[in-house]
Amino acid sequence: MPSVDFVVGNSYQKISRSRARLDRSGRHSKVHDWTLFLDVINSDGQSSTNSSPDIIERVTFDLGPSFSPTTFTCWTPIPIVDHRGRTKWRFKTRQQTYGSVNATIKIRGAGGTTLVTTHSILLGNTESEHLKGPVQQFVENRPMKPLKALKLNENQNFGIELELSSSNMITDRMIADMINNSSSRSSD
Repeated sequence: MPSVDFVVGNSYQKISRSRARLDRSGRHSKVHDWTLFLDVINSDGQSSTNSSPDIIERVTFDLGPSFSPTTFTCWTPIPIVDHRGRTKWRFKTRQQTYGSVNATIKIRGAGGTTLVTTHSILLGNTESEHLKGPVQQFVENRPMKPLKALKLNENQNFGIELELSSSNMITDRMIADMINNSSSRSSD
């Protein structure tokens, strides 16, 4: 039976109150910027090309009733190179909140087997990638089916979320102006 080892963790960065957005109620500043992730690794905690993320069809992060929507599904992991130059495959969701979150993570394998685990988002005072939880194993107990291409309904809209990192000294407006200036020069 095919299997992969994985770890769950989160990264964190504090947002200054002056830059933080308010929640839907308008009462709380979302000062916690975090990414919840599930990394596919091999059995000794090292990244490995043998640990194919294709065993996993999707990972669903259930963040609870204070979120709308309450769940975020990641169908396609991205390769991440760690500080030692090793590649791991990451399923993730990035959020901003005013408090801590207890997440339920559901892994669905390419054959239909499911595994549920949990993670409490760790918040800190500085930018960091928190220590990950213990190494866990996902075993696909059913015959694997080929991964399918995702189909969109004819009238369905979709978007692509790009994550842009910049210095704290550069505002969203400055980035937008730079992009607009760059695109207007290229169209000349």
